Amino acid sequence: TPEPPFQPVRIQRLPRNRGFAAAKQAGIGAASGDVVLSADCDARLHPDYLKRCLELLEDAGVGMVSGSCLVDAGGGSLGLYVRLFGDNYLARETGPVDFIPGVAFALRKAVWNEVNGFEGHGRATCEDHALCAKLKAKGYRLIMDKGIRAFQTRRLSRHAQCRRLWLWCGPALLAGADGETPLPDQFMAWYVLPLLERIRICIE
Repeated sequence: TPEPPFQPVRIQRLPRNRGFAAAKQAGIGAASGDVVLSADCDARLHPDYLKRCLELLEDAGVGMVSGSCLVDAGGGSLGLYVRLFGDNYLARETGPVDFIPGVAFALRKAVWNEVNGFEGHGRATCEDHALCAKLKAKGYRLIMDKGIRAFQTRRLSRHAQCRRLWLWCGPALLAGADGETPLPDQFMAWYVLPLLERIRICIE
């Protein structure tokens, strides 16, 4: 009988829920191939996604590659907000970038091992920021190609979206708070002024 086109799928099950970043660390760490393709559970990749990524990874100076991600966030004001200001803000980029969202990406396993993946990142989220920073510190380039397409379906409540934003940004904002400016004024700069700018963009 002919060989199957793919090796059998292995499921890496953790004994307890330690968060998204720990799960990805375990899964990618257990991968045995030369190239790792990571995709979130709500992402769907175009059939040629991996092929296009492999072409870019032939350059040894490239640490990670990804493509555009079109988001179906539903209707209403929250859906519009997520489409405009979510991780898909790089959807039209082609070339070197400073950050690649973790929804879908590919990298060589040797590069992952070289930077120890997400090791040392103690948070349950923002692991993509940590990995990109590690790769850039090692001198690798991060490449986006808008012709490499992924699709994501994301349905969030307003409460869930606000909670996600605080989990991502809250610790850095609190760490940067100064002891002289009144805290309400700092919250105004963090939240209200950027929100007004985004409302202007939505209206346009």
